[in-house]
Amino acid sequence: MATKVVWDERLITRERAANMAGTWGLKVDNRGVTPGVYLRCGQCDGNVMLLPPSGYLVDPDAIISAVVRHMAMNHNYSLSGAPSAAA
Repeated sequence: MATKVVWDERLITRERAANMAGTWGLKVDNRGVTPGVYLRCGQCDGNVMLLPPSGYLVDPDAIISAVVRHMAMNHNYSLSGAPSAAA
């Protein structure tokens, strides 16, 4: 069973999050401390998300949320779309 992501629409809408995440380059590989398949950032090669083992469902909202969180936390990407002061 997949974990359900709860969105706070006051911060960012699902549509905006999907549009942001859809433009971000990602890689998939199996390098890591924990065995598994990792989504990695195409810009910094940082971990974005460890995907569950085969046979488990992955909620698309969870992937979108992980990508947007990585963009905001590691690359100072603004959720509002306004240029970030630290960028």
